[in-house]
Amino acid sequence: MIHKHFEPNTKGTDYVVGDIHGCYATYMAAFDKLNFNPETDRMFSVGDLVDRGAHSLSCVDLLKLPYFHAVCGNHEQMPIDYLDNSDFAHRHYASTYSANGGDWFLDLHADLQKVIADKFRELPIVITVGDVAIVHADPVYPDFARLLNDLDGPETHAEYVKERAIWGRVYVYAEPETYIGGCERMFLGHTPQVAGPKVIGNMHFIDTGSVFGHSLTICKLDGTIVVNEPNIDKRYVSKYFR
Repeated sequence: MIHKHFEPNTKGTDYVVGDIHGCYATYMAAFDKLNFNPETDRMFSVGDLVDRGAHSLSCVDLLKLPYFHAVCGNHEQMPIDYLDNSDFAHRHYASTYSANGGDWFLDLHADLQKVIADKFRELPIVITVGDVAIVHADPVYPDFARLLNDLDGPETHAEYVKERAIWGRVYVYAEPETYIGGCERMFLGHTPQVAGPKVIGNMHFIDTGSVFGHSLTICKLDGTIVVNEPNIDKRYVSKYFR
């Protein structure tokens, strides 16, 4: 899926959470401070639910909740790429994925690996809530409409744009006055901001490095920070480095 749109929430409150990366206990501690109403409120995620943290399977289960919605991050894409590679490339990618915190997935039975990867394949690259956009890593262009158009364009170029959207680190280093046209506000993760969320124009980078021992951030869609939760999870150490 390329793009999933939600109408503005007229009955409750919408939140967006930064990269969780398997830090399930930290996420739940933050969630418990929200007075969240599952009947009316919604939680959106900038992606990277899994890897590096010790409780990735629990974070995958968040996708079963009817009020929880995530875009695809590069750490959702990596298990897909692992399964889609074969022979030597498959074996080589296993060590790369392990080095990036993927041992939890590599150690699963093949049937469960497929179930999880297929769930990740269903995640959109872009979520919009009214005029607010959520993308994992990079807006790619200064015009949001062009991002949506190119993601739905010719396959080769669309794959390049998708890779930029989930892996890119261009706009996180942009000038403070840089704005993305065509959306009111954009939330992104991917590049840890250990000093706190970074705002550039109308872009809010809210990965605050929880898995690296810092904090997990949850905002309202108007950009207000409502929780900045200190990490209480242990980091999973890759077998690749032992």
